[in-house]
Amino acid sequence: KKLFKFGITSMLTGIIVTLSLLIFRSIIISFSSEGLFDAGLWEALYRLTTFYNLLLFSPIAIYFLPKFASELRFFERKNIIFKLAIIVSAISIFLFIFLDFFSVFIINLLFSNDFISIAIFLKYILLAESFRIIGSIFHLENIVKERFKTIVGIELFSFSSFIVIFYLCAGIYGYSLYIATLSYMVCTALFMIFNIISFYIFHSRDEGISNV
Repeated sequence: KKLFKFGITSMLTGIIVTLSLLIFRSIIISFSSEGLFDAGLWEALYRLTTFYNLLLFSPIAIYFLPKFASELRFFERKNIIFKLAIIVSAISIFLFIFLDFFSVFIINLLFSNDFISIAIFLKYILLAESFRIIGSIFHLENIVKERFKTIVGIELFSFSSFIVIFYLCAGIYGYSLYIATLSYMVCTALFMIFNIISFYIFHSRDEGISNV
């Protein structure tokens, strides 16, 4: 039963993210004067965030989620989660500085000169993805405690905000990679904030119940 609920939750969050990205791409094509080309630039930028997430968060989830679920008490999980968040923050700061000097080289290495215009946004989009990774670290507690509605709700709210903010800004100011990146940064910041809030709210509630 638990595996079934987790499977449904994973499917729903996957659908939310996929639909959001498809809608996002359609908005780019609608508002941009170079629709498909600009959509391709955004997809290249987003692909780098996916790779960064897989490289950084996947090992964390694979190693710590089974430990959190079977062995550790809350205060131990909390200490590990805080340490992981600090490590990811430190990596993010390093990358932000590093990419000031090497973003053009990295884009040329991974893509081609046609994609050079995304180099200036690389450090910002990876910073945004760092917000998502930190949020996902706190989100592990929701998985351990089987708060599946909370997981789906946070994903839905953050990616809905992503679409709405981008649509409004693109409608008012016109499309740009700057607006696309900023919209994604707001989305991931909300994801991080709400996962941290849920981490504390549910723990306080659980403590209150256990003390009754």
